[in-house]
Formats: sequence, structure tokens, C-alpha cells
Amino acid sequence: MKRLLLFALVVVSFAFTGCNKDEDPVSPEVTKLKITEKLDKLNVPPAMQNSDNENAKQAVVYVEEVKNIASYFDFFDVPDNAEHTSLKSTINQDEYYWTDGQSKIWEIYTETSGGYTWQIDVDMGYGRQKYLYAEEDKDGNYGNMKIYDFTGEYSAWLYQYEWTFNLAGDATLILDFADGSMKYEIKSNVDYSGYAKIYMSGALFYEFLWNSDGSGSMTTYGDNGEAFHAETWTEADL
Repeated sequence: MKRLLLFALVVVSFAFTGCNKDEDPVSPEVTKLKITEKLDKLNVPPAMQNSDNENAKQAVVYVEEVKNIASYFDFFDVPDNAEHTSLKSTINQDEYYWTDGQSKIWEIYTETSGGYTWQIDVDMGYGRQKYLYAEEDKDGNYGNMKIYDFTGEYSAWLYQYEWTFNLAGDATLILDFADGSMKYEIKSNVDYSGYAKIYMSGALFYEFLWNSDGSGSMTTYGDNGEAFHAETWTEADL
């Protein structure tokens, strides 16, 4: 079952009207998600990262799968030579266009009363298609990003990431599949304690808990929601 979960994530991990051109230089910081600066601070205890303990290693795998949201961050790095257009639909909306030599990329960036939204369209040989849609509040403490099929075969999102940071900097990150088949919920605290919960078809399947020193536990749940297997490990086991 663990292999099936990892395989599914490998498979999915491969994402208006124009007006006057604005010649002002692009500000790279404006078009970035704030989570790009926060994500690297979140992790499991160092002892778990290099451990040979199978349960600790599996917990690290699930955390890294959710943190794979970072693989999309390059789409929010607008290059200096991008074309910049202010859009008519709102005075706070801008579109940037550039190409990396293989794909055409558009970013539609909007400032709202409560935060910001981004839509990333791409042309990878299938015509211009929506690939990413993200929103984040102005302090960066809440946001989400949906990934779409860039071939245009499906108009709805395929899976999404969601993040919440509390005042202490502790984070909850979720990877959720649109068909309801799987959901990964990761809690990463600034003291390195946290948990990983894996849901299958809406039911909790695995739960990993760990402390700041790297000690922790793994529990497997059955179809009836009851725990039927549990293991623990200590710091010395790592």
C-alpha cells in the first residue's frame, strides 16, 4: 500500500483582455507567493532526516511529498524581460508573458482587498491552457494552489495544496486530490515536532507523530476507523 501511495504521487507530480503595455520594470518580489520564503524553515527533526528507522524514513517521505509544492515556485519568478500588460478588468490586475524557449508562460497577478491571486497559463504544445491558480492573504498566513491539466483534457483542477501558518510560525500543509482518493496533511512546528496524516477515500489510513528530538510513533487504521497496528521509536532508535 505504501508503494501505491508513492507511485500515485510520482504520477501526478509531473500544471483577458489586454490593454496598454506598461514599460515599468517587473518587480520579482511582487509576483511571488510568500510561502516560498517560509517553506524551507519547515522540516522534521534532523535526527529523522538521516535515520535508518523505517517508520521515521516513511514519515520523512510524506513530508517531502507535500513540500514538493516548491517544484512549482519557478512559475512565479517573472524574468526581467517579461512583457507586462495592465488589464482592463481591474486596475489592480497585471499580466506578464515570457517564454523559456520550450514553453510559453503567462502570469495574471491580481491584488484584492484581502490578498493576492495568481493564474499561470502555459502553452506546452496544446495551446494556451490554465495550469496553476493560487491565492494567498496579504500576510501569507493562508493560501492555496490548484494544479490543472495543461493539455486541456480536463477543465477542473486535479489536486491542490493548502497552507496555514499560525502566529508562532507553525504550519499545516495539505495535499488534496480532487477525486477524493488521497489527502496528505502535514503539521510542521518551528520546534520540529509535528505529524503526517494520510487519508484514503476520506478515511484516515496512516498517522505519524514525532517530537522535537525525533522520537515518534506510527499508527495504521482500518476501514472502520479503528487503529489496528501501532509502532513507536525513540531518539536512540534513529
